[in-house]
Amino acid sequence: AGGAEAECRQTAIRLAARGVTVEILTTCLLDMAHDWNTEYHQAGVTEEDGLTVRRFRPEPVIEPTFSQLNQRLLAGEVLSPIAQDWLYASFVNSFELYRWLAAHADDYVRVCFIPYLFATSVHGSRCCGANSVLIPCLHDEGYARLPAVRALFERVGRIIFHTASEQALA
Repeated sequence: AGGAEAECRQTAIRLAARGVTVEILTTCLLDMAHDWNTEYHQAGVTEEDGLTVRRFRPEPVIEPTFSQLNQRLLAGEVLSPIAQDWLYASFVNSFELYRWLAAHADDYVRVCFIPYLFATSVHGSRCCGANSVLIPCLHDEGYARLPAVRALFERVGRIIFHTASEQALA
């Protein structure tokens, strides 16, 4: 639905067309525009556009908490460390996905996270070590200045920027 999602899809399809084995790890949710507490896809493994897609059940999004904190952050407010923890705890998460990554990260040559701001990137990258790659799609916004995001940038093995200005912002 968004630019980062389209970028991810096209990159995966193009890599597969060049003979690279690609597996998509994602949740059962549809996209950012639809209810984050309604699973659209079935959990499990499917083939889509020649790619293996492994979907994981999400945790319930704590909508009032997330919405309030997200609005404060987007309005330019600096969130306390506790508020930042609550923001990422109440965002889209998947403990099934994190357990999979913890058990299987070494099975992959690289595990890419796109974009930077989602809890699945922030928390999922903790499971992957040096073979993790961040494709941030970074914007000048409140999320970019969160300590959890700074830790994400410092934790991943590699970062792929789309532009020099994105790299300069980072």
